[in-house]
Amino acid sequence: MKKKRPTPPSLAAWILSRITRGEDCLSILSDFSEIFEELVRERGTLKANKWYWTQVMRSIPMFVINHLYWSVEMIKNYLKIALRNIKRQKGYSFINIVGLAVGMACCLLILFYVLYEFSYDTFHKDADRIYRVAMEFRAKDQPVKYGAVTPPPVAPAILDNFAELEDAVRITRANGIVKHGEKQFFEDGILYADQSFFNVFTFPLIKGDPETVLKEPYTAVLTESIAEKYFGSEDPVGKTISRL
Repeated sequence: MKKKRPTPPSLAAWILSRITRGEDCLSILSDFSEIFEELVRERGTLKANKWYWTQVMRSIPMFVINHLYWSVEMIKNYLKIALRNIKRQKGYSFINIVGLAVGMACCLLILFYVLYEFSYDTFHKDADRIYRVAMEFRAKDQPVKYGAVTPPPVAPAILDNFAELEDAVRITRANGIVKHGEKQFFEDGILYADQSFFNVFTFPLIKGDPETVLKEPYTAVLTESIAEKYFGSEDPVGKTISRL
């Protein structure tokens, strides 16, 4: 019966084959295998395996250094060729470079726009379950138009007719003069909202309970910057402001 030839450790042989790509791979693997077979015959399989692993581990740093060196040299050579071509064909190179720059700029702008759209208002709890109701405007011989404006009765109507809806809030924007004492300020970002506003949107409050701050009529919630603008260091809770 023919005796089976000893084979090197499969993992070590695989590592050696990966770091010795190219024309030298087969030659190196063959040389290592021959020495491994001789060591098996002379010293045994355990010592032969130990020798094989040692040689592979010792070879890795040199192979890595050699690979990096030739990679850098190859890149340098490519750069030299590219610069020579640019100098020889300036007009053609200018068109290619400008076209590449414009294309990359457009791709980046589109990427940033898409990222912004997908990240819009995602800080709200259950943001994926919040929807904005829009209207479709149709007129004879006119293109269809859409707008995020709805009549006030829409909110209670959809809550009455769609059982799957948990809550709804109506918001309208206004501007005007807000007065506190003798101070008057023109505000362009006043919002009127239902008391369910904080049931739908997640805006953390420094003071007050989100479930009750808008429960009573003629109550208001101020941002931190507006509160400081009106009241300075005073506690704004319980103070009175009026819109002229």
